[in-house]
Formats: sequence, structure tokens, C-alpha cells
Amino acid sequence: MRMKALLALCGVLLGLWLVAGCSDKDNTSSFGGTVLTSATNGFPVQGATVVLFRNGVQVGPGAYTGANGSYTFPNVKTGSGYTIQATDAAAVPRSYTTPNFVNNGAPVTIILNISTTLSGTVTNGNTGLAEGGDTVTLLQSVNGVLKPVPGVAPVTSSTVAATLGNYTFTNVPLASGYVIQVTSPTDAFTQFDSLPFNVPTTANDVPTPTTFSVTVGGATLSGTVTNGTTGNPEPGDTVTLFQNGVQVKLKAKAVAGTHGKQLTTGTNPTTTNSLGVYTFNNVPLGTGYTVQVVSATGGTVTTPVFSVNVATPPAVNVTVGG
Repeated sequence: MRMKALLALCGVLLGLWLVAGCSDKDNTSSFGGTVLTSATNGFPVQGATVVLFRNGVQVGPGAYTGANGSYTFPNVKTGSGYTIQATDAAAVPRSYTTPNFVNNGAPVTIILNISTTLSGTVTNGNTGLAEGGDTVTLLQSVNGVLKPVPGVAPVTSSTVAATLGNYTFTNVPLASGYVIQVTSPTDAFTQFDSLPFNVPTTANDVPTPTTFSVTVGGATLSGTVTNGTTGNPEPGDTVTLFQNGVQVKLKAKAVAGTHGKQLTTGTNPTTTNSLGVYTFNNVPLGTGYTVQVVSATGGTVTTPVFSVNVATPPAVNVTVGG
């Protein structure tokens, strides 16, 4: 009788042990995440060492991030008390340890907050000369909305002769979508913006000092498109400005939007109005320009090469057909 009871007890204990073992095995998950240079538009960090801890004790051998900044920890018990420490592969490593979190299989994004310097020169587009005393502001396009960059205050372009027009931002996060806004007190316009660019321009996790210069203002180029057969102006024609065979990206400008400043690019190509007139604003001074007209009534004409070297260059008129 005692033997039967003892055997029954052993069976119960064995069953509980098996259930507990299965439960521990079942309550595990493989999870991972991504290591980025910045929380906003950051680049993936490749080759970072990622180590998992639970209650201060390392769990497993650690991992390395791939080209896309991703890492994975296989078969980790679910539960609380976890932290992750990520360290990049730089000569002077940057490291970050997450706050405690609960492992439920969800990905964990780690931000290393890698930054660099950004500098350049402000040039007046009408004169081609460096322009000092302008307010230079660094913005970032986030889902099409321009926002200030936290911790990066506006600066003033240098008025010293040897460094005229120069500006420098420090502690700029490595990320994409940056826009330079220049407020020029000497120009008819007050705000000028670049097209979005990356810091660094190579779009990686190496904190290379970056140079990005901007031109404020520029020439106003216009002309009239005339039908060669009728002699009448041609409305509705498509007019495109090229420089050295490449379509010109006219500077963008910031305009007020519902949720902040919206980035709008300059208009190129444009369309002739009811009088056959087209206009391009903020055209950088330079050589190698051509204008291409696609007539609404058929036919395409490209002008000879010309230069833009003054704020108001001569009209570039075009005749199509005839």
C-alpha cells in the first residue's frame, strides 16, 4: 500500500516537473530590433555589439548588427527585468543601455545618438558673393513637415572678411531629411531653403564632418513662347530649365502648414500663361543653361546654351513651329 502511494507521489512530481520544463521552454521567444544613429530619420548602425541582460546578469553570448542595423536574440525567456547594451565599432565607441523592459517578443529599437558638425557658406544668388549676417536655421523634414532639430540652435553667418558667409552647427544627429533655412535681412525674400539632404551626405553611421553650402535668392529668368506660324503667344506650353543637360532643381521654400512648415519645391517645369510667358525664380547664377519648350499644339524646341550672370538676365524668348 505504501509502495503504491509512493509510486503515485513520484508520478505526480514527475508530471509537475515535465509541465514546468515544457512551460519554461514554451515561454520563450526570439526577438530583436534595430540600432540607429538618431531617433528621427536615423541611419542603421552596422557592426555594433548588442548584449542582453536580465536583472544585471548577461543572457547569452550577445549579437552583432548587420548592414541594416538589425540584431536578433533567439529563444529568450519572456518576462521583465531585461536591458540591452549596444556599443558601436568606432575607434572611440559610443554605448547606450536601454531602460528595463518586458520581453514579450516585440522589437526593441536602440538609439545611439551619434552626431557630427555641419558647416557651409551662404552666398547671395544675385551677386555671387558670400553673405554675412544672415540667420541660418537647421530644420528636418519629418513626413513632409519641417521641424526644428532639438538641441541645434540657429546661428548667424560670419561677417568677418576672412570667413565671410560661413556658418557651423555642432552636435547634428546623423540622419536624413535636413533643410537649411536662411533669413537674409538684405534680400527681398526672408526665407530660403535647400532641398533635403543627409548628414553625412554618404548616409551612413560614420560621424564625418559635413559641408553643405546654400545660395540665397537668385536670378529671375523669363521669356515668351510664340507660335512661328501664327505669330501669336502660346499659352499652356510646358517649359523646362536645364543646366548642362540636367533639369535644374530650383530651391525649395518653407510655407506655413497645418502642422508646421511644409516644404515646397520650386516649379520646374512650369507652364506658359495666357500671354505665353513663363518665369523661373531663384535661378542660380551660372553657365550652361538651356530652355526646352514642349508645345501644347505639338513639337519640342530647345534653345541654344546661355548664361545667367545677373539678377535680371535678358528674356529668353522661344519660337515653336513655323
